[in-house]
Amino acid sequence: ASKFETDLISFAKGSAAELLSAVLLPSETRFALLTADGQLHLWNAESMFEIARLLGDAVREVKERDGPYMMQNNIDAHANFLVGGQIKGESPRLFDVYSEGNFIEATPETCYFQIGESKYGKPVIDRVVNRSTSLTDATKCTLVSFDSTMRSNISVGLPIDLLVYATDQLTVRLKRRIDEASKYIALDQLCLSPQCGFASTEEGNVLAEDEQWAKLSRIVEVAKEVWG
Repeated sequence: ASKFETDLISFAKGSAAELLSAVLLPSETRFALLTADGQLHLWNAESMFEIARLLGDAVREVKERDGPYMMQNNIDAHANFLVGGQIKGESPRLFDVYSEGNFIEATPETCYFQIGESKYGKPVIDRVVNRSTSLTDATKCTLVSFDSTMRSNISVGLPIDLLVYATDQLTVRLKRRIDEASKYIALDQLCLSPQCGFASTEEGNVLAEDEQWAKLSRIVEVAKEVWG
């Protein structure tokens, strides 16, 4: 990540003031801040297994904290998560984290997971996708699966967020959002343009040279994610 990249990070512990003060920190500083207490975080996890365990622990913590209050109002709250990716030094891994905090991992025989409304679209994937299926064919099949579900169940609809990751890339090179607007205008007819160049007012903004380069880098990054 660029040292000028800005994003909102979540602390396992700490005050709101600490969280807000970290929003604009360079990535190197954020990493040092998150790992300084010696606790395991997403930023210093050495395997996807550790990340799945962190997520499972977080699910348990929220359920223990908020569960009794929700049950008082007859709300049976639960959530499943699919967490996958690759950490340098190991192969890509995929986990299904249950609402109880335990999880299972995808295998060569069960090479994908699907949660939510699956009875309409899952058979499509079951008949096509296996360990030897190309990433392109698997992506197409997944989109057909979503389409089948949307046509069969009115409670499921757009948008579809698609992210494709290839082994050992260690970066996202294809990310798409398919939404209602695609019915009216094709993505290749759109463009990305910052408001007034580097200014947001008539008088302009005072930006340092490195901030200007950072803005240009971010534009290129977004364009690559959207258009490839």
